[in-house]
Parts: sequence; structure tokens; C-alpha cells
Amino acid sequence: MKNRFKIGDWVVITAKAVANYIDYDENDNPLVYENIFIKKVKYTKRVIEREQIKPAVGKIVGMAARMNGKYHRGRHNYDPLRGSDYESEYLSFAKVIYVWLVRTGMLNKAIEVLDADISLWKGEVKTFPLKYMSPWSDDLRKAVSENSKTWPRDEKGRWK
Repeated sequence: MKNRFKIGDWVVITAKAVANYIDYDENDNPLVYENIFIKKVKYTKRVIEREQIKPAVGKIVGMAARMNGKYHRGRHNYDPLRGSDYESEYLSFAKVIYVWLVRTGMLNKAIEVLDADISLWKGEVKTFPLKYMSPWSDDLRKAVSENSKTWPRDEKGRWK
């Protein structure tokens, strides 16, 4: 496989690669999570799919191999007459998918990106951005700040 990019290239990403796990029952029907506790799970399928994100500029920091396949659950039964009945879990993979590891900031975790969702950045970037994207919105941060003022405190001002 000929790589289109090399480590250190600045790129634009439009989607990220995520691993989805789909549970199947004895009849090879996908289980929905409303009835997952009613039916017995026969096996779990692991599928690498793309999830759209807001376009971002980042730097390639590496590459990783991810596998599609079936995750076979092991058995951990104990029979007092026959002893332990143990079968370990394993992933029988059908396909290997290579993903690019892209960082959008110095402190951010690398985002896994499929080859189709990445393109070379034509603009100029002088330094690696030192940014951290907070998972909290400004409204949520203000609400939590206001709510924390109502919590009980001891005589030194610490939360009880």
C-alpha cells in the first residue's frame, strides 16, 4: 500500500473512524438495546465506520491498524463435578483497516481518520496549536458554576 501522506504533514479531516459493536442473537439477527437483556447474545460484530465531524486542520502523528470481525465471547462456567469449563474470548477478524492518527492540538488526543476522509492542507501553518477543546459548552459551565454556589461548605469554605 502506497501512503499518500507522511508523518508531519498538515491535513484537513472531515470525518473520524469509530469502532461500533453490534450484538447478534442465535438466529444472526442484530439485537436492539431494548431487548438485549431478554435474548442471549451469540456473538458481537466489530465494524469500523466513519462519523462526520466539523472540518479541522491537524498534523499526522502516525498510523494504526484496526480490525473488523466477530468478537466471540468466552465461557466461564464452573461445574463442581467436572471442574472449570473455560473458553477464552477472541476476535476473529475479517479485514484490517489502516487509519491515520491526526492531532488537532498539542494536548488533544489523536483522532483516527480513514484515508478517504483526509486531504492535504494547502494553507500555511507555522506552529502546532496549543488548544484543548472542552467538552462543556459555555452555558453548561455557567450553570454548574452557579449551582456549585448552593452546595454546603464547612467553616473554611471547602465543600462538605
